[in-house]
Amino acid sequence: MSGSSSESPDVVLEASTSSTTLRTVPEPAAATATTAPTPTAKRKPIPRKGHTKSRRGCFNCKKRKIKCQERWPECDHCVKAGLRCEYPETVIQYHQRYDDAVDDHQHQHQHQHQHQHQHQANVGGDFQPMWDLAAAGAAAAVLPDPQPIVQFSPHARIFSMTDMMLFHHFMSVGYPHLPVGSDRIWVTDIPAIAQQYDYLIHALLAFAGSNMAALTGAPVLEDAFAHRLKAMQALNDALSTPSESKYESDARMATCLALCFQSAQMEDGFADFITMIRGADLVALHDRLMGPASAFYGFRVESQTETMYRRLNQLPMSPVNPGLVGPALESLERIAPLIEPGPMKMYHGALVDAVRFAHSFPCKAYSSFCQLYAWPALPNNAEFSTFIDPHNPPSQILVAHFLAVQKMLLPILMYERQHATDRPNPPSAMMHWIGRIMDRMPLAYHEHMEWPLMMHGLGFEALFEPRAWEMPWTTDDNSEMNEDG
Repeated sequence: MSGSSSESPDVVLEASTSSTTLRTVPEPAAATATTAPTPTAKRKPIPRKGHTKSRRGCFNCKKRKIKCQERWPECDHCVKAGLRCEYPETVIQYHQRYDDAVDDHQHQHQHQHQHQHQHQANVGGDFQPMWDLAAAGAAAAVLPDPQPIVQFSPHARIFSMTDMMLFHHFMSVGYPHLPVGSDRIWVTDIPAIAQQYDYLIHALLAFAGSNMAALTGAPVLEDAFAHRLKAMQALNDALSTPSESKYESDARMATCLALCFQSAQMEDGFADFITMIRGADLVALHDRLMGPASAFYGFRVESQTETMYRRLNQLPMSPVNPGLVGPALESLERIAPLIEPGPMKMYHGALVDAVRFAHSFPCKAYSSFCQLYAWPALPNNAEFSTFIDPHNPPSQILVAHFLAVQKMLLPILMYERQHATDRPNPPSAMMHWIGRIMDRMPLAYHEHMEWPLMMHGLGFEALFEPRAWEMPWTTDDNSEMNEDG
């Protein structure tokens, strides 16, 4: 790649230091010393705090007459006391049956996953990963008391009623629509591991807060940004070491994506938006655990385009208004001399391809557009900093054209949501970023902002091929779309 150094890209996330810390459960106060009783004084017996009976506790806890947490394979009391933790034979058999059931379930789920991919290739249907209900039922028969596959975090966390409301909103209607056709991972795989990773649960609540505020006007933005700050700070700490499990890799990817989606609701959030995309791309590229077992394996460009190709190939024509293609290409050609060779030149080329194919080959247009979201992993740190610099006119003009092209391709991009028409699509702040860029743009560059500003003011219906309203699905879902995408 011309113009790039050999410096390998790093994930760099910045957060303000003015954070609101989590409230934690206070430790019980240490017992204070008392004066020695007189010989005539009778010490009152201290009542023992009762506890619910532990029926499957270890032998040591039963001998010491304390409540066992029943943590397998060693309880906390034995670990703390340095004792060998031993359980009754019935408990050992229970956990062995549980481990066997989990292994069988994972094997059957992987087999079902592969079978669905093969079936998808044969019949052309959309693949949506789901729980294997038959295997889950078999496991439930063996496990009368299901336990989590990952251990709960030992650190106490307190969440408010607002946080509970945000989580409910996320699980019901407020989760992202990507990966295409596989968005259910946000309400199955991801919540299952969120309790283990602080940065992930805070990122989900942050996204849910901004989503709810955009949809309903609920006064939860302060909570959303408080959670965002905590998520970014915790993720920064986590990224200093490699992932130790596929769950941790998925948690890091989900956090970057959730914060990226939240950035789309922020009035001046492009730098955050593209930085989080870079973080997700780098996690996917360099994390050895982001393989077929990852919940986000379907988020690869080839997987996204495969699903979209099947949807777009069913259309009799491209839904993009052909009258928008010419002015877009002319504007991109005018700004070409401003773009230096290197990664930004590649970015400019992908924009040109996406526009050129928009009306003639919508599948190729979508593929080129996806490359724009994979691009942030390519530049080194210096090149990336130049790209997001708000005071660098050429890069900001390129960003404005990206936003305008994204709006131009909305008639194609809306087919990403074909499987999610039952969920409302919140208004995005992304098109407002063009106005922000224009406010900072020096007068000498204003002519290069004419086409992006024209697209900013263009109405929703003007984006479509006039005959597109007779095509399937688009008419029914128009009420759920908006001009910001």
